[in-house]
Amino acid sequence: MRLKAKKVFLHTILLGVGGFIYTSHTLNHLRELGFDTQKAHKTALQLHAHSVLYAIAVRTNFVN
Repeated sequence: MRLKAKKVFLHTILLGVGGFIYTSHTLNHLRELGFDTQKAHKTALQLHAHSVLYAIAVRTNFVN
């Protein structure tokens, strides 16, 4: 039995530098996923904060 292929969509979330949020690469993609404007902005800020904390943890573990 052969399974039918499903369509897969890639939504690239580009995290900015210094808290900057790229509208075309982040907010628009979050809106395409069903987020309203306010929730998309809040989620982008949370993703940015998470990535900064992760980068700090990786650097700390790498240096030690």
